[in-house]
Amino acid sequence: MQLHGPDEMHAGDSTTDPDVEYLISPIVTPLRYAHLKKASLTWVDAFEKDPVLRYIDNNRKQTPKVKETTQIVMFCVLAYWKRRKVALTVDAGASVIFCTVPDNPGAPIDHCIDWVAKCIGKIFQLLTRDEEKKRAAEFETKMKNAISRSLGDQIKQMLYIDTLATEPASQGWGYGGALLESVGALGDMTNRAIWLKSTNEKNTSFYSFHGYKVVDAVVLGDDNPDWHNAPVVVKIMVREPRPQNTGGNTTA
Repeated sequence: MQLHGPDEMHAGDSTTDPDVEYLISPIVTPLRYAHLKKASLTWVDAFEKDPVLRYIDNNRKQTPKVKETTQIVMFCVLAYWKRRKVALTVDAGASVIFCTVPDNPGAPIDHCIDWVAKCIGKIFQLLTRDEEKKRAAEFETKMKNAISRSLGDQIKQMLYIDTLATEPASQGWGYGGALLESVGALGDMTNRAIWLKSTNEKNTSFYSFHGYKVVDAVVLGDDNPDWHNAPVVVKIMVREPRPQNTGGNTTA
């Protein structure tokens, strides 16, 4: 199964309805290792119909065995991410967000973990079908070109949302919005813009509600004769940092 590598994962299914008001605000907490099993299942369920993943694997049937294998892989990926990224959750893994912070060198042990992760990635490459490799390469190449022309060098100073996912049973309660706003607050405090990838119109509307704007897009499958569904559009969206309220009062 092609996962695009740890730094190429895109945001997951939208997790809230902008028109719904919530009586109780979701409580955002740091993701703990004890949450990873539930978080990995959340990811699998939230991304089951993700257009990009289904394009890459050519709509492979998501059998219980396939989902179980994917969950094991994602457990490892999320455990790796937890050490290297901002990792937040609502309800102990029911909804999760991972965010890459620039200029984070990590501890010496992290470099060992990086090496192991790369080795595992190479093993998965060997097990991946040729057509999946071709489609994953298409996605990576088109995305790199779009990022270069729309974000340029400023990407080195931006926060990046690797993934946002909420289990289906918990969607519609504002969990995803609360996580997105928490990362937004980090961007505001550090005066950094945030970028992410949106893989469908529902997600794009959700992110737009939270202050993200489309700056570019790529199309997958439009020139692939073996793809018999509509082309997949992936949008790059950016949220600029908001001015901080210093608490001072002004008088006329």
